[in-house]
Amino acid sequence: MYSEDRYYEPEDDDSEEIQERIDYKLKNENNPFTAENIRECFFEDGFEGHWETIATLLQQGNTAAAGTVFSSVIYTYWEDRSENEVLDNI
Repeated sequence: MYSEDRYYEPEDDDSEEIQERIDYKLKNENNPFTAENIRECFFEDGFEGHWETIATLLQQGNTAAAGTVFSSVIYTYWEDRSENEVLDNI
């Protein structure tokens, strides 16, 4: 039976805390733009599926766009990795 005195109380939402943990990892040990982490992304196939795009942009002389793709791939790799590490430790 429906009662107007009752209300829906959502479960605790930890998404803000999770995002803070991800951000912390990205600013510290999983900083995407350290030489070591760039190298790790490169050797762990973080660029899988992106080489063709980067090569095409470089052949067109569009180095700025190639650099943007390069940095985006590295950031996304480390962001995903940080998220997985945080979620695995909850």
